[in-house]
Amino acid sequence: MIKENILKRILYTGAGLVILVTVLFPLATILYLILDKTGNATPESGIFGTVVFVILHLLILYAFREAIIVNKRGGRLKNVVFIVSGIGLLLLDLILLDMAVEFLGYHDYYASTIAFFICFGCDFFAAIIAFIALILQPKKVVAK
Repeated sequence: MIKENILKRILYTGAGLVILVTVLFPLATILYLILDKTGNATPESGIFGTVVFVILHLLILYAFREAIIVNKRGGRLKNVVFIVSGIGLLLLDLILLDMAVEFLGYHDYYASTIAFFICFGCDFFAAIIAFIALILQPKKVVAK
């Protein structure tokens, strides 16, 4: 019973972190596009990349949603869902880390840089949570 409650809390926390990144990343990108005074920003490609990034996070959020629903019903989700979600979040983390480190050199974009580092941290912890949820989920139920 305790293990099920911990799994429930972990899944809700992971979903909340993914929601935070889904909301904060477009805000940080828009903030960068607004603050750019040099004219080097390309909003057309930035918008496309932001939409793709948000769609990928929504797919991972859907996986967390399915895990929460299956957990409430006392079932077991396939391992591949947790593994793909965790690896996907780690790959998206690399993109976020690259963006955050790239903006460190510019003093005008500290707000965007901080937001990207927050997104990186949330995605990293959500990936760890996905792998922990894989370990904590109940064993296969044998039909009687």
